[in-house]
Amino acid sequence: MSNTLFGSVKAVPRDPGQPRRSPDRNFFPRHRRPGFTLIELLVVIAIIAILAAMLLPALSKAKTKASGISCLNNLRQMQLGCALYADDNADRWVPSLAIADPRLTWAAGDLRNAMDATNLLFTTGALLGQYVKSADVFRCPADTARVNGRPRVRSQSMNIFFGGRGDGAPASSRVNTATHYFFSKTASVLRPAGLWVLWDENPATIDDCYGVVDVSPAYKASRVLVNTPASYHNRAGGLSFADGHAEIKRWVGPGVFEGSYNADGGKDYDWLAERTTYEK
Repeated sequence: MSNTLFGSVKAVPRDPGQPRRSPDRNFFPRHRRPGFTLIELLVVIAIIAILAAMLLPALSKAKTKASGISCLNNLRQMQLGCALYADDNADRWVPSLAIADPRLTWAAGDLRNAMDATNLLFTTGALLGQYVKSADVFRCPADTARVNGRPRVRSQSMNIFFGGRGDGAPASSRVNTATHYFFSKTASVLRPAGLWVLWDENPATIDDCYGVVDVSPAYKASRVLVNTPASYHNRAGGLSFADGHAEIKRWVGPGVFEGSYNADGGKDYDWLAERTTYEK
């Protein structure tokens, strides 16, 4: 018995033989129970689609940023491997081209050759492989190039003005030592923070183990890139520098992204040429 505003209400005892039932279970008849109408369902679907469209670009940018961070970490490890090699080899840069044995260079193989492109001995079995143990470090995580269904073993190439053939000579005839500095030893680099050593190269131009930015007068006049850098990270590519740091550089010209061998580099050529070597 309890007192209320309207007097006394007597509690009616429940029959113990009857199952306990939710008081609102049959509040609505079966044919009148509440639910979504078609219009309400379409509105919900439209809202979900709008939210997905708003979130997907943000997720894509986050994924690109994450792969860029991983790319920088790989390039820093490669550059550290170059420094460790120099410490063990009379201050010499690791060779960018082998004279006889292709494994006697920082990395080897011509990626236009299907067997070379998938041969791990040309990365972890080469000279830097003694200091960089993981094969994944030789590839940018955003590099999706495949050969016969398998990923290519390498994304990077080395500046032709560094390292040479291992005998103190440049790796390419494009290196004119009479007009520009060639760096066979780390001590010969006067501004290490301003010279790139390794870059992620455009998958359309990467072939041998060194990358070419020709700084001869003819190329400077036409501002043409022989090899082009990669643009895996939202029109940007990764490079490591002689002082050990790495950075992601956003390219401004369309020529870098077309994949053609002789693409007009424009401002990108100027930026790269300034950081490839310097005149005597």
